[in-house]
Amino acid sequence: MTGFFYDGNMACAACSSTCLTCSGAATSQCTSCPVGYYLSTTSMCVNCMLNCVDCASVFNNVTNTSSVQCSRCSTGYSLINNTCRASPGDRIAVSEVQGVIIICPAGCKSCTNASVCTSCHTGFVPFNNTCRMCHESCATCNWNNTS
Repeated sequence: MTGFFYDGNMACAACSSTCLTCSGAATSQCTSCPVGYYLSTTSMCVNCMLNCVDCASVFNNVTNTSSVQCSRCSTGYSLINNTCRASPGDRIAVSEVQGVIIICPAGCKSCTNASVCTSCHTGFVPFNNTCRMCHESCATCNWNNTS
């Protein structure tokens, strides 16, 4: 049962409030954590970084160190360089190119730099490495024909 453990006296006892599941009542006896927390190497549930809802502690065998890696951000945030950043809106995309964060031109869904689009949002069409907005009266459009 989530939030409880068998105490050895034929009874269930409550886990620490920071644990989802546990092997004992202490905060250092967590076996899993609720959303927004990760299980540390000391079996404690620790808050994920700001605006991150799913993270984990990852051990690096080369450097012999652990670091927290975010895998999912809160709604309205995008994961860039292991950081949850405010999403710029549905008409602008944020891309990471060679470790540099760039803001794509309006209408781009993805880009290779600040002026070259590689894909477009719905309602936009590719044209000369940019994305042009379709006329609002058109059901579909392309760069040389609107309908």
